[in-house]
Amino acid sequence: MKMKASGVMLSMILVLTFWMNAWAAEPHARAREFLQTTVVRSYFSEALDLKQSNLIYSLFTEDAKQHFNGYLHLTGVDQIYQNTAMANKIFTQFHTDIQDIAADGDKVVAHVTHTALCIDSTSPGFPGGPAYMPSRGGPILLQGQTIQWEAMARFKFNKRLKIEEEWIVRDELNILLMSGTLTFENF
Repeated sequence: MKMKASGVMLSMILVLTFWMNAWAAEPHARAREFLQTTVVRSYFSEALDLKQSNLIYSLFTEDAKQHFNGYLHLTGVDQIYQNTAMANKIFTQFHTDIQDIAADGDKVVAHVTHTALCIDSTSPGFPGGPAYMPSRGGPILLQGQTIQWEAMARFKFNKRLKIEEEWIVRDELNILLMSGTLTFENF
């Protein structure tokens, strides 16, 4: 009988030890997820809204990847920086409302609404002629219009809290409609 009791006791100790280790790790995981969401919030509020493109180098890994709706794939922090810097130039004003944000493990998902005022690249004296925003539905001529769109972004982080990969799915149809590139007469 002593063998059975000690076996049960050993099992209880092992289970209790496992449970305590898992419980102790949970606050660490939640803290990490909080920090990851803070990085994502910084990406939207500072790198995009405040036009601080250089922050890309501190937020993304050297070999990071960024994917837009399956049509534009950027590799490396330099390409991501260049794309962000271009966006910061073609939009004279940019604002992000984070509708929802959630973290799980090494991933963060954000549902956002962007509102942007485009430059008017058709105005007399604009250097280089008309400018276009790339889109899956075709290039969008920038004529000083205000556009608003929703997007879902999924971020994957490394162990040093830097973004390794970002997938962006945005409401391209609404961008095309609000910019005047596409009208209902086209249907």
